[in-house]
Amino acid sequence: MGRRALLVGFPALTLALVLGWAWTARFQHSLEVRNPKVLWGVLSWAIFVAALLARRGSGRQGRRAALASVLGFALIVASYLWIRVQTPGAAFL
Repeated sequence: MGRRALLVGFPALTLALVLGWAWTARFQHSLEVRNPKVLWGVLSWAIFVAALLARRGSGRQGRRAALASVLGFALIVASYLWIRVQTPGAAFL
């Protein structure tokens, strides 16, 4: 189930990031790299990549992938909370 979620979620997140970038470039005529939403999206994408890479290899790949997913989720939540504290008044929801 975890593998299937990664294999479906990664392309979906990649597509969402590309569409969000295209929408922002088209209608706002800029994509500020230091925007917290952009940074959080790229961090989430990088954690997806790390979780997918943890599945590769031999041996205890299931255990390693589960650990990578749990740690990645904790890192995403922590970064989200940190960004919320650093940018008061920003609409993230």
